[in-house]
Parts: sequence; C-alpha cells; structure tokens
Amino acid sequence: MFQPLSKKLKHNIKAVFAVVLLITLLADGFFNVAKAADTALPVTDGGPEITSASAVVMDINSGAVLYAKNPTAAHQPSSLTKLVTALVCAEKLSMNSPVIFSSNASSQDFPTASNAGLKNGETTTVADAITAMIMCSADDCAVALAEKAGGDVTGFSTLMNTYASENGYKNTNFINSNGRHVEGHYTCAYDMALAASELMNTLPEFKAAASGESAVISASGASLSEITVTNTHRFIKGTDSYSYCYAGKTGGTAYGGDDTWSLCTFASYKGLDLVCIIMGAPENDDTYSDTKVLFDYAFENYTATAASTFMTSNSEEIGTLFNNGLLFDTENHGSIFTNEEAMIILPNNADSSKVTSQVTFTQIHEFSYGNNTIGKINFYYEDRLAGSADIIFYTENASMQQSEFNKYFPDFLINPETNQGANIYSDFGSTDTTEKQSFFDKIKAGIYSLYTPAKSFAAICAVLIFLIGLLVLILLFPVEVKKRDKLYKQERESTRYSSDGDELSEVHSTRNPAVEDMHEIK
Repeated sequence: MFQPLSKKLKHNIKAVFAVVLLITLLADGFFNVAKAADTALPVTDGGPEITSASAVVMDINSGAVLYAKNPTAAHQPSSLTKLVTALVCAEKLSMNSPVIFSSNASSQDFPTASNAGLKNGETTTVADAITAMIMCSADDCAVALAEKAGGDVTGFSTLMNTYASENGYKNTNFINSNGRHVEGHYTCAYDMALAASELMNTLPEFKAAASGESAVISASGASLSEITVTNTHRFIKGTDSYSYCYAGKTGGTAYGGDDTWSLCTFASYKGLDLVCIIMGAPENDDTYSDTKVLFDYAFENYTATAASTFMTSNSEEIGTLFNNGLLFDTENHGSIFTNEEAMIILPNNADSSKVTSQVTFTQIHEFSYGNNTIGKINFYYEDRLAGSADIIFYTENASMQQSEFNKYFPDFLINPETNQGANIYSDFGSTDTTEKQSFFDKIKAGIYSLYTPAKSFAAICAVLIFLIGLLVLILLFPVEVKKRDKLYKQERESTRYSSDGDELSEVHSTRNPAVEDMHEIK
C-alpha cells in the first residue's frame, strides 16, 4: 500500500518547485526587457514640482516619457476627451463625408459648453467638424461626429474604449464623445499623451486646427454657409506665450465634476518634439504655468540622438540587419530598413553603454506596394523606454501575402553580421518556393515564427529549466522511497523479536486447531 510522503520529501519537492519558479521568473525578466519596462515611467526620475495633480511630457515620435507625475492616475478629462473622438473618427470616417447635425447634437448648450453653432438638420464635413471640435472645443461637433461614426453617443463610446484597449491605454473609460461629466468617464495623463502624439503624427486636420488661430468651416442649411471658429488655447491665440509652442488643445473643466482643469500643448526645440498633458489642475492658470515649467525642464535636461547611432553590429538583436540597405533582391524587389528620422531621447551626458534594444514584429496579413511597417525596435535606457524606430519593408510588388513573406524573412534573422542568407532566393516573388526550402529551412521558419531570436531563446531556456527541475525531482524521489523502505524493514525486524513473544510463539498462536487435531489422530 502506498505510504504517505515523509516531511523531508515534501520539503524537497517544494524546494525544487520554488527554485524552478524563481529561475523561470528571472529568465523571463532577463530576456524580455519590454515586458518588464513600464512605458509610462520617465527616462529618468526627478523634475520640478508642479501644482497640478498629474502631468506627462512625451516625445511624440518615440513615445518616450521625459517627465511624469501620477501618469496613470484617473482624472476627469473634460474636453481632452475629444482627442480620442478625433482619432476614432479619422479611423472610421472619410474626411470629406457629410455630417448632419441632429437635435441632440445642436442642443449641447449646458454651462461651459463651447459650440460651433450648427442647427438641427444643418450639414458640414467630417474634416470641418473635427477642426471646430479641436480649435474651439465644439461640443455640438463632437456629438454629431459620434452619431455619424457610432450610430449614437453610446455606440461611439464603445468604439472609443475599443480603440483605447487596442492601443496600449492604461487607465481610460469613455462614456461620451465631448467630455461632459458623467460618473465613470475618466482617463489619465499618459493615455492623453499617446492620443495627442498619434493625432499630431497622423492627422493633418488635427495639426492645422491645433496650431491655427482661427478657421472657417462650411455649413449647409438654413443658416450661414460659413462659420468662423477661433482657437481657445492661450499660447495659440496670443493671450499668453511660450516660445517653442506650436499647437495646443484646451481641456477646460467638466461642468458638474471636480472643477479641475486640463490642457494639451505641443512644443519643439533642439530636435525634441514634445507634448505636455496637464490634468487635475486646481485653476486654469495653473495648467499654463505648469506647462511652461515642464517644457523648460525637458528641453534643458534631454538630448535627441539619431537611433541609427545605436544600430551597429554590436547592438542586441539588430546587427547590420536593419541598417537601411540589406535587400531581398537588390535589382527587382524590396528592402528592409528603419525610418531614418527615428530619435532616441537621453538625459544630457547619459552613458550610451546603458542603452539596450529589443525588436518586435507585427503580423501583417497582406503587404501593399511601397512601405509596410512590419515591426519596431524599442530602445531602453536603464530599462526605461527612450525611443523607437519602425522596421519597414519596402516592396515593388503590388500585393504579397504574409505567408509568402515569411518564407524569406526568417533567413535575415540568422546571421545579420555577415548578411548570410540575404539573397538565398534570387527569384523572390516566384510561386515555386516550397521546393527550394529544405527541411532545415522549414524548422528555422517555425522557430522564427515568434519573430524575435530573444523570445525563442527565452522559450527554450524556460523549457530547459522546467526539465532540469523535473529531473531533480525524479532523482530525489527514489532516494526518499529507498530510505523509507529501509526504515520500514528495520522496524519490522525489531518488532518480530519483541518481549511479547518469539517467532515460534507467534507461529503457535496462529496455528489452525483443526489441522493440529488431524496431526494428533495420526
């Protein structure tokens, strides 16, 4: 019958599993820098004291944070909500499509609301509605856009929250498109910095609206055919100033909320292109004074360095692979390279040897003619995100499936320093590729389907650690069983010759009386 495990064996089993778990966690942290790094933390800690409850200064090109105070704390965003409204509309709608104003949209006249003034049944374009929503924070335009893109405000808020979850937002939940105070409607400074950066980099209509003093938007219907809107940001309209500011979006305060203020401002100087998000300011004046202090701090303490400086043959995972020129086929087809304008933001006098990098790849189901972003190189300074560079695949083919691309791409990750494998298949693009792949090539493609050698290596290490732990357990278990059996035999031997009787007496005590009688008859 199975004997209970001894205390010592139980202790050994627990120890083995504890060691395996610890080593696995350490290996995971060592091989996956990006997983351990919190992108909301600044490249270096410190910075000036400010009045506002939360603030983030971010480089809009790399996503590197240069200053952070409570970056993921929840706040009422008020009109900063409209940053994400603009992003979702840009994703879902054509800029030239018409927007018809409903009675709900045209009635956004609660206290502190700002409106473009379009009436029920009147029409403008998506581009003009976004312009008014950003420039003068028009609530009527925010609601009209939401109704067009999402059917109603509730449906649109679902699209906003989906967008937030898909784009790395950390603490956001939207209930409406214009920022009117409702319980459960909140976001954080870091998330708004992400939204503002994306808008400035991808939506020309946003940049024009955020940097212009005024604009004329079209309107068709019973009233005026043109409406003039003016920018409400003090630095842009000229009632206050900051030398390096070029654009901004007011956040204001949410009526009926906690009466705190927020602000979004862009500034550029010395190769740094930054956005500053202020949230939870007790007064509107505080949003502007804190913004000036934080921009001055960032410009004085950080330097932008070309990412290509760190993409040498000694860089982790990169080598010469992505140095603008390693080609699939130099004459007829595509190349892999990084965006040359990519910058890394480092503290002044930083030790460049502390910069590390990690490559990640994006699954693309089909490539189109021209540039296709297939991944990103993230750069870290002491485990803090300091910059990034897109990995771009350029192809002259009109269309290419991911599966076809994968047949070639893994070969470029094997030995980038010598470029071995760069032109394994000179007739890239032909349909007859399966026969040219050996069994070993297919194995390599399978391993590199994880896209990064570091991840593959980490996975292999995790498996090895598990097997080692299992082997130790197997080796320990038989030893304990043998010890337990030996002790059990010794105990049996000692009881057989106890004072209660010898072996002969035990035999006599267990004899069958009937059998004994039979012997006596004989």
